[in-house]
Amino acid sequence: MNGLVLVVQIGLFCVGLYQLILSFWGFRIRDRKKEKKHREPEKTFAVLVAAHNEEKVIGPLVDNLMSLDYPKELYDVYVICDNCTDRTADIARRHGAIAMVRRSELRGKGHAIEWMLNELWRMEKTYDAVAMFDADNLVAPDYLLEMNDDLLSGAKVVQAYLDTKNPADSWVTAAYGVTYWFCNRLWQMPRRALGMANFLGGTCMCFDAELLKEMGWGATSLVEDLEFTMRCVRRGVYPRFNYDAKVYDEKPLTFRASARQRLRWMQGHFEVARRYFFPLLWAGIKERSEERRVG
Repeated sequence: MNGLVLVVQIGLFCVGLYQLILSFWGFRIRDRKKEKKHREPEKTFAVLVAAHNEEKVIGPLVDNLMSLDYPKELYDVYVICDNCTDRTADIARRHGAIAMVRRSELRGKGHAIEWMLNELWRMEKTYDAVAMFDADNLVAPDYLLEMNDDLLSGAKVVQAYLDTKNPADSWVTAAYGVTYWFCNRLWQMPRRALGMANFLGGTCMCFDAELLKEMGWGATSLVEDLEFTMRCVRRGVYPRFNYDAKVYDEKPLTFRASARQRLRWMQGHFEVARRYFFPLLWAGIKERSEERRVG
């Protein structure tokens, strides 16, 4: 038993040391906004919002998305009204979005996105990229400009800076705010600086349309963001993090609501780990061995 405990302690120490060393690259950030120049808008976007009975929040988000600092002819806003029993679709249309009504026994955000993408590919109008949001988000005005920059520089999958929309509402939401700062500054940014794969955060994600058509969505687990990240890495496509594109997500106010949400996500994490951990580990070992032989 002592030997087992020692092995676990060594493993946790290695994980903590790895995170500590990695985090040093997160402090090398200066204020780039003042000197940064955006490239000319070229990419066209289909902006998707997954919504299930979101009549209370969908209007402000659509207004927010319709007023982004990007040519209006280069993007359209689609609200996926997934098995809604309220006025989500009517409110979305009233505020200028295209409401896509879905009725299906297959419930969940992943299935709704997969359905919407299939509908999108059948349309006459085509898009260069697809951006995805949740119904309770708030998006910075320059979001699409930032995504346009990354796509033009060769990125295929981009994750924006995800922050808390309501950090002052309770100690739980304040804790989320601290967690997001840590993840963005000391986890995501160092991985971007070192050329490593970033992870997707479930919302404010942007994808090259041709890549989505080629891969298919296929992420229908409880954590579709992590699942798609694993599929990208497996194909050699590394998601990129954009520190300057800010999106704010509303968080639960109480510990009980937060715990239920986290428990559901952890179930999804275990499922994704079961499917992808060992195949990706083995692929990484093989790739490193081949590099050494070539070297």
